[in-house]
Amino acid sequence: HDDEGDVGFDRVVDLQNTATYTLNFRWSLVTWNGADNIPVTDALHGTGANDAGNDIFSQVTAVYGWDASAQAWLGFFPAGVNVPGANDLVNLKKGAAYWIAITGPSSVSWTIATSVL
Repeated sequence: HDDEGDVGFDRVVDLQNTATYTLNFRWSLVTWNGADNIPVTDALHGTGANDAGNDIFSQVTAVYGWDASAQAWLGFFPAGVNVPGANDLVNLKKGAAYWIAITGPSSVSWTIATSVL
C-alpha cells in the first residue's frame, strides 16, 4: 500500500503445455488432447489454438474420425483442401480418437498444444 492506493504487480503465466505424438509410417491411432473443436488445418499446421505445436501438414496424407451420432467415418485429406466436398472432417474434438496416415517412410513427431483455454 502507498499514499495513492494499493500497488499490485501482475505476472503473466502461460498455462499452455505441450504433448508429443509419434506417428508411425502409414497409420497411427491417437486421442486428441489439444484444443476442443480446433480446425484440422490449424492442428496439423501448428497454428491458431495449436500455435505451440509443430507443422506436419505436408507429411500427413489422411485423417479419419468416427462420427458416432451419424454412424459414419469423416475424413480430411491435405491434398484435397481446395476440392469441394473432399473433406468432411472439419474439427478435432478433445478426447476423440483419430486415425492419421503419414507419408513415411520414417515416423513423425507431432507436438501439440495442450491445456488450451
